[in-house]
Amino acid sequence: MITTKSGRRLLTQKEIFVNPVEITEGLDKIFVYDLAQKKLIVNIPDNDTSYKISYITDFAPDAKKGDELENDVVLIEKNLSR
Repeated sequence: MITTKSGRRLLTQKEIFVNPVEITEGLDKIFVYDLAQKKLIVNIPDNDTSYKISYITDFAPDAKKGDELENDVVLIEKNLSR
C-alpha cells in the first residue's frame, strides 16, 4: 500500500489497470433524471469500487445555430450508515 504524508491512500499500478465490466442491470436506479431540476443523478452502487462513467449529450431537434450547451459535474460524497 502506498500513502501520502497526510495518510491518504494512493492506488498502485496493479489497482489502476483492471479489466472493465459494463453494468447493464439496475441502470434505472443508478441513473435518475430529475426533470424538474434538469439534473442527472448518478447513484454509485458500491462505494468501495471505482467507476468510469461516460455519457453523451444530444441537442434537442429544435436547437438553433448559436444555442449553447452547459454541463456541470459535481461529486457529492455521503457516508451513510447501514
